[in-house]
Amino acid sequence: MKYVVNFSGFHYVEADSIEEAKRKAMYDEVVYSELQVDLVEEVDEFTVDMEELM
Repeated sequence: MKYVVNFSGFHYVEADSIEEAKRKAMYDEVVYSELQVDLVEEVDEFTVDMEELM
């Protein structure tokens, strides 16, 4: 089965710039993280555009 999971939360990171903080947050180089699942829905299909992720 496939699901879309909506969540909210935040990461604490140690960084020297906003750009470095964004990179560390995206690649789980975090000091502390707190997440909460808000909604889970079953879906038939989903499309991931790998070009947009890079």
